[in-house]
Amino acid sequence: MPHLHTDNLSMPKVLKAHSDTIVTALLFVLFVILIAKYQYALLSTMEWGDESETIVITKLIASGKKLYSEVFSQHRPLIFLPGIITEQFGDYRNQGHRVIIAIGQLLVLLSIYFSPLVPRKSYANIYTGIAGTVLVVYMHLFYAHMFIYHSIAGMILAIILSQYTLPSIVAPKRLTPTGIFLGNFLLGALPFVAITYLPASLLLILASLRKEYCKKALFFIFGGLLSNTIFLMVIGSIAGYLAIHIYLNLFIYSSLPHTSMGGFTDIYYTVIGLATNDLAGFLLISVFFISILKLSLSEKRFPWRSILVAIALGSFMIRGGSFRGLPYYYASLALPLVFFIDVPKIKPRYLLFISLFAFLCFIKLSLTLPSDKARFARMQLPETTEFSRLVQQLTDKDDRIISYSFNNFEYLAADRLPASGHIYYLPQQEIYKEKPKFGIGFDACEEIDTYRPKIMLIDKWTAWGRFHWDTYGKCIQEVINRNYIQVAGKPYYIRQDVLVNLMGHSADKFSKLPSLKEIMTAARYTNR
Repeated sequence: MPHLHTDNLSMPKVLKAHSDTIVTALLFVLFVILIAKYQYALLSTMEWGDESETIVITKLIASGKKLYSEVFSQHRPLIFLPGIITEQFGDYRNQGHRVIIAIGQLLVLLSIYFSPLVPRKSYANIYTGIAGTVLVVYMHLFYAHMFIYHSIAGMILAIILSQYTLPSIVAPKRLTPTGIFLGNFLLGALPFVAITYLPASLLLILASLRKEYCKKALFFIFGGLLSNTIFLMVIGSIAGYLAIHIYLNLFIYSSLPHTSMGGFTDIYYTVIGLATNDLAGFLLISVFFISILKLSLSEKRFPWRSILVAIALGSFMIRGGSFRGLPYYYASLALPLVFFIDVPKIKPRYLLFISLFAFLCFIKLSLTLPSDKARFARMQLPETTEFSRLVQQLTDKDDRIISYSFNNFEYLAADRLPASGHIYYLPQQEIYKEKPKFGIGFDACEEIDTYRPKIMLIDKWTAWGRFHWDTYGKCIQEVINRNYIQVAGKPYYIRQDVLVNLMGHSADKFSKLPSLKEIMTAARYTNR
């Protein structure tokens, strides 16, 4: 009995000694639950044309079409891998494709939690929770929860920094074999998300490389390059990749006025604007510089590695903020890890303040505030659209449609694939068509004229306020003039024979354009 009594007396001492770990672990569990709940809410929040573009192209690839030679895309092949995996489990819209992005975000948080730079789990518990809060609550405003290449690049970058690059500079002896593999393999893969990330990849490779694991690193980098090249050959065309992604992007798209970054002065003002336009931008750039300063202090000699990291991450600021700045935002989640390598144990008296701060995060994550409820209600993904309802009345599931100039969500809302490998049509495609390269010249006009979809949406967008439809859509307009009748007051075009069968009289009777109401009424009557 005395022995048991002594053990009981020692329990409060044990609890006190490990109070930081116990309290922060409980907070971490709550963070994980609420972050996952917030991610679930984001699955059906907001629509963005670039995401819908990626999903529709993924569906075409999954249906057997070859990327670049049969499907037009200016993006690099790696971005489509998550979507192809998702499509193996079913025919999904935006929500389904965002699940794998949410999983990727959780992997980012795990890479932060298990970073070699955070030896004390009490700090890992708290910082991972805070990083997760910033990721889901604020970065979704820049579409971080969506299936777009900027978000995928950002997640890859955060994992590289937390598991490999930062530890290789601050504490190389703490590097793990897993970290060396992940970091170098992903550095080899990063340029396959976007060609513009190649300079940053090279700089991070140089900043991270050490002679102790040089051979392994180069082998893993080669593995990343080789596996992505094989993936490209499986889903696409090397010649098409060179023609569309390299040639068109570098020599056609980049020359269009809206895409030009301008000279040094324009880049300077873009970066300064990103850093100073609002309080969040200023705080973020402050975290960036303070973290880089701390990183440089860990180098015994001239901090050339830290300078290379700063230049690499700074390159992600050149195109500005919003969704284009996502790699920079993701990197900023990993950078503060440099402060945790030699921090003391959390004292019990600080736990109350930490708990109060965590409580504020929990309130924001819980989505219980009226303003948050109202905002999420306004931003819900539309289940259907006017055009998609018309499509479903006039076509079967296997029929294909067209939605131009850039209305990619309509394919998903209508649950129909495009009738052309060009799922949208913009000036760069028309310019490329005049001088195709490497034998890659599939033509949207020919494909549409051959297939002749029953219905098309052609909004004749003045691209970026500069290029009128007549300057880049002439051949498509000729197809419309020969074979289609417009719905009155709408950018919808129905094939003449379909409309004749539907309305019950010949094409020459359509001196007055039929209204949407008349067509929908006739369609409902016919489909009874």
